[in-house]
Amino acid sequence: MTDLAPIAAAYGAEARSREKRSQATQMVELAEPVELVVDRHEGVYAAYDVGGHREVRAVASCSFKRWLINEFYWMEGKAPSQQAVAAAVNTIAAKGHHTGPKVDVFHRIGKLGDTVYLDLCDSDWRAIEVTRHGWRSVERPPVYFRRARGMEPLPSPQLGGTCDLLADFLNVNSYDDFKLATAWLVGSLNPTGPYPILVLGGEQGSAKSTTARSLRSLVDPNSSPLRTVPRDERDLMIAANNGWILSFDNLGRLPAWLSDALCRIATGGGFATRELYSDKDEVLFDAMRPIVLNSIGDPIERDDLRDRALFITLPPIHDSDRRDERGYWRDFHQAQPQILGALLDAVSCALSHREETSLPFCPRLADFAIWVSAAEPSLDWPSGSFLAAYRDNRQGAIEAAVEDSLIARHVIEIAKEHRTWSGTATELLADLNERADEQMQRSRGWPKSPRQLGGDLRRLAASLRRVGVDVAFEKEKTARRRRLITITRRESSETAVQTVQKPGRTVLDGLDINLQKT
Repeated sequence: MTDLAPIAAAYGAEARSREKRSQATQMVELAEPVELVVDRHEGVYAAYDVGGHREVRAVASCSFKRWLINEFYWMEGKAPSQQAVAAAVNTIAAKGHHTGPKVDVFHRIGKLGDTVYLDLCDSDWRAIEVTRHGWRSVERPPVYFRRARGMEPLPSPQLGGTCDLLADFLNVNSYDDFKLATAWLVGSLNPTGPYPILVLGGEQGSAKSTTARSLRSLVDPNSSPLRTVPRDERDLMIAANNGWILSFDNLGRLPAWLSDALCRIATGGGFATRELYSDKDEVLFDAMRPIVLNSIGDPIERDDLRDRALFITLPPIHDSDRRDERGYWRDFHQAQPQILGALLDAVSCALSHREETSLPFCPRLADFAIWVSAAEPSLDWPSGSFLAAYRDNRQGAIEAAVEDSLIARHVIEIAKEHRTWSGTATELLADLNERADEQMQRSRGWPKSPRQLGGDLRRLAASLRRVGVDVAFEKEKTARRRRLITITRRESSETAVQTVQKPGRTVLDGLDINLQKT
């Protein structure tokens, strides 16, 4: 007969030993099987198994704390104190910081070598693995994905779809506009960027918000898909840190700080701010994200942001053609798996052909243009058709920038009259003031000082150059060493400036620009 006394004694000794250890120590021991990793901003993440799948959570997150509390309760049959949980989390974070490997922790889209991963954000933590040979679902992706509040799951993609199915859900004027919207989606699945800013314009009732929501839902569905303009750059970077696609609804004119910040997010940039309750430590935000803006008018004033944008103007919808919301979203969610599968086919095609794809010219965001051009065979687009649509769209944006600028039209007049004009910013402002009426001079966009004029011209220089007017800034080579602005009308084989007189208008390098005072 077995003597149970030694077993009971051992169990009692173990129980007394557990009682002597603090709750915090016991929770740290419970986390021993957890894999701890550190991201590039020194944030510590825990990867652990739950219900047969692996989850990745920030150690400081509420999700990881809840998991730790649950494990302790099932082990000890009681709840730990808040102080013990805080001490355990701090200890686990310290261990991870000093012993965990440095890895990339991704949000929705990730990569490992030449392989792209898309987090489906479902309860099983599955991802789609995309290679140059195709795509498949994986139960345990080899990369680490983090999840933020509000992220919603994507449907399981299906084979055999086509991106043309998306045409039933986009209100666009032309097939070129449809190509640009599809290209923006394909570009948003590139984990390395950069990403053009998609600007949806159109009058009230042209389905701008629905279009923006639909496009985001295909790649990064969220419980709050459309946002208002953030209060400051910190709020903007927090939104970029917690979502893959940023979508802002019903915008007016963008303030200068937001325009500059969106430029940095589209092509990559960071933001640092003081850590809460700290005088010296900084919190770093670093993100490159696809962006959607929608507005009745053109919300962009600065050329640097305009140069990073795709502009699609949605036509008005007649009442007889309008669809009810319920039916629209029912049909959309039914087609979504096949559209997503077709987008993944395009990503696989881009991975396969990217290295061998070259462009006849390199536009702004050349990497985006190469990525989409490499995907054209999968999209059944003729070779070069996307680049042609992209070029025309950019040319239209340049035309709009010149037409919208109060000073550009007068600078073009000066170039036309003088061929080459040179002088200081003060002299140029005086010349411009003579050409403008009092109402224009009082308007918000008119420069009030030589310094402001110089800044405005620097931002317009790229657009003016594309219509055959060069603006140069240099110091005078005489003893006076004045800072000069030189405006030159350029005629060359590359860009010829041709002037055709019309009543009250002029055509400059193919652009119809209104020169009348307003």
